[in-house]
Amino acid sequence: MKRSRVILLTALPLLLSSCVGNSDVPDGAKTLSIAFAEAGFGRTFLQTWQDLYNEAYPEEKIYLDLEGDSQMTTSYLPRLQSGRNLPDIFMVLSTNWQADALKGYLEPIDDVYASEVFDKPGTKIHDYIQDNFQEFGKVGDHYYAMPWSVGPGGLVYNVSMFQQYNWKVPETFEELVALCDQIKSDTAGTVAPFAWSGQTAAYWDFFTKNIWAQFEGEEGWKAFWDFGSPEVFKQTGRLKALEAFETLICDAGKPKNSIEGASAKTFMQAQMSFINSEAAMIPNGCWIENEIKTSLPTGFKMAMMKTPKMAGSTYENLSCNTSGDFMVVPAKAAHKDLAKKFLTFISSERCALSFSKDAGGLRPFKYEPSKIEGISDFSKGVFEIYENSTNLFDVSNNPMYYQNFVNVWPSYGTPYSRMIQDEETPQEVINAIYNYVSSHWSTFQKQAGITD
Repeated sequence: MKRSRVILLTALPLLLSSCVGNSDVPDGAKTLSIAFAEAGFGRTFLQTWQDLYNEAYPEEKIYLDLEGDSQMTTSYLPRLQSGRNLPDIFMVLSTNWQADALKGYLEPIDDVYASEVFDKPGTKIHDYIQDNFQEFGKVGDHYYAMPWSVGPGGLVYNVSMFQQYNWKVPETFEELVALCDQIKSDTAGTVAPFAWSGQTAAYWDFFTKNIWAQFEGEEGWKAFWDFGSPEVFKQTGRLKALEAFETLICDAGKPKNSIEGASAKTFMQAQMSFINSEAAMIPNGCWIENEIKTSLPTGFKMAMMKTPKMAGSTYENLSCNTSGDFMVVPAKAAHKDLAKKFLTFISSERCALSFSKDAGGLRPFKYEPSKIEGISDFSKGVFEIYENSTNLFDVSNNPMYYQNFVNVWPSYGTPYSRMIQDEETPQEVINAIYNYVSSHWSTFQKQAGITD
């Protein structure tokens, strides 16, 4: 199940607008059209990027014609295929763009990766990207996509509530389990440990992937995404991650430690339960504050916790990041050269910092966003996790992955609902996925073009 970001109803009028750019067009500016998924990050960061570009190139000013749509990721491929109504740049959420590159729909951007960072002379953009993410945009011999955003995911908690009840932020998984009981006891059951949504149960991946990484480490994580054999689906970390979820949530066919009716909740309902203090924690990503800021109660404070360490695990200070959002230039775009120049410029430190300040998100570059002045405590905490961890990303150049034959939970989408409702055990999930993948492996390789 691909990650999606659902916006609160208060934001919908903005999101449903399209073809709306900035109000003031600089004199003599060239128009660059950008169609983007307007979701948790909003659009202010794009308007700031336009201003920074025009400051850097006063003789070559641009005007960004912005087409924001929360459903842009869905409409992106049909528009590419039709070759009509194309922007100069698409910015969309996680999807398998690699197949689009192989079909000739996307413009190669090798020259962007080979360019110097605007404000770091002598440093190539390729080398300024986080080490574990440098090959994200590559298919075959060429680069086609630039990463848009990344960021830590995990458990976000209600800081004010933790302070009110003097709850300690757990450092071990065992402490997290004990905290769930303490929350229910101290609040007489009026506050649930977790708010979450059955509609977007995949958000539990933000927590379980970090448990998985604790057991496999950086090399094991990379080995999984290489998809060298079916055996990677039997990694110990995957089993331990599901065991952690089972311990926290599963209880004889229904969820425990959860808001009432969690399995039937929409994402917006789960978020509202969290910010209305009906739950102490929620699995989510770095964008949550920016996404819900218009609905936050006065004085509400939240923070992302470093994922508690599970007993028996080996590795520490690893952080799994959401990482699929990307930017591409359509092969039939009207202003490809200008689009690539813009992509080059925004791969600068000043643009990365402005994105973090405006959107509360992160670019996958080697910079220090926690030093930005005027950011919220939540953003500062998230940025510190990013800066002080070995960051891991879901990066695979294996054709079986980007042609959708294999992924994190093949044949399942995500296992969480079946573990709750059908009472499948973690070992049963691992066995079922391994049996499915291993029995289809040769077919997957052949259909993906790896073997004849």
